[in-house]
Amino acid sequence: MVLTVVDKVDNYKEFLTVNELDDELRKFQRKGLIEINQIGKSLNGHFILSAKIGNGKNTALVFGFPHPNEPIGSLTCLSLIKMISKNEYLRNRFTWHIIPCADPDGAKLNEGWFKGKFTIEKYAKNFYRSMTPLQTDWTFPLTYKNHTFIDSPSNVIALAKLIEKTKPQLVYPIHNAGMSGAYFFMTHHLGNKFYNELIDLCKNLSIPLDMGEPELEIMQEWKKPVYREFTGKEYHDYYESVGIAPDTKTGDSSIGYSKNFNQEVLGIIGEIPYIYDKKIEDNSFTKKTRRENIIDEIANSEKLKIFVSNIMSTADLNKNSIFYELFQYVVVSWEKILQTRKKYLEKDEYAKMATVSQEFSTIVIPNFRQSLLLGELRRLLIESPKTPQNIKLIENVENEIRERIEFVKKNSEIKTFPVRKLIQLQLGFLLLSLKYF
Repeated sequence: MVLTVVDKVDNYKEFLTVNELDDELRKFQRKGLIEINQIGKSLNGHFILSAKIGNGKNTALVFGFPHPNEPIGSLTCLSLIKMISKNEYLRNRFTWHIIPCADPDGAKLNEGWFKGKFTIEKYAKNFYRSMTPLQTDWTFPLTYKNHTFIDSPSNVIALAKLIEKTKPQLVYPIHNAGMSGAYFFMTHHLGNKFYNELIDLCKNLSIPLDMGEPELEIMQEWKKPVYREFTGKEYHDYYESVGIAPDTKTGDSSIGYSKNFNQEVLGIIGEIPYIYDKKIEDNSFTKKTRRENIIDEIANSEKLKIFVSNIMSTADLNKNSIFYELFQYVVVSWEKILQTRKKYLEKDEYAKMATVSQEFSTIVIPNFRQSLLLGELRRLLIESPKTPQNIKLIENVENEIRERIEFVKKNSEIKTFPVRKLIQLQLGFLLLSLKYF
């Protein structure tokens, strides 16, 4: 049933710009499919457009671009609107509020890689991911223990007001990963039947499961790779549990904030990547422990931290650039993150032998992620004065990017997913969740 429905998804070949997404919503409005509401503005003054469709007693909130480098959800939102318009059950189940682009400012800074064939090189050199205090899905108001966060960006304030007003029963921030397999977060354990159908859906779409190391040590398995969704409160406890002061500039997630108004809200997140290697689902054992691999990963991260810190402290940089603000935050928060990970490594479970998937996620994938951070550093240098030193530093950074991408290509057989397939999984995940909730 689910496959039959998602098989009707349009065959998108590339991602849409912010203005193109707005235009698509207006086309839907002219056809009488939706009502458009301007629920607020971004920091740069771009309207946040929300499509309202359906007439159900309960409310659902679905939004794309929970992080600015995650455009798949914007197309999933457009596809969902089309699906609801043709499906009486979905129209009656909820009154839907669907926001294809929750972060237009950040999305625009990624548009350089939206068109044409996806490559790691193009992605890295045009990549932008906002620092935590500007990230849409981690800057909702939060009061917990001795921690209070109220400095939400204007686009998040708009979402928070919508949540407070509608008290949604379903919240689906449509995230996606970069390089991994598919993995999922949920507020509710929906049982083995749900899990088995979700796995079958992934198999039918030829999307591997992410059986590697979890993104964060805080993640608790319902049944791998489906995890219990965690909120700003759990993130706070994550640091506190190892005796490290939590980040004061982190707020709550959209799902966590929604729990303030509806404790029974179904929150779902599907992390689905652009590229993959089948090693990510290989559960055979290697000859190294999880701890050994993660120690190596931390050591590589520490080397990169020194490289970035040296540039930030010596180069003539454009202090008005959003990338300068980003790295000012990154340099300060980096050490805290590393120290937290080191503390977690003391746990007995990390003495176990690593699987191929776990080793791949701690050896190969971090090189991919580091290439993205270096891409942002390159953009900062390009936006800075064209001094001989900066020109040389751009060359050095490009060499570092190239080295990491070559490492990824040498140590993996990466493949790129068709955009349509990723939308199908995100929609299928939603439909399965509703079936069992």
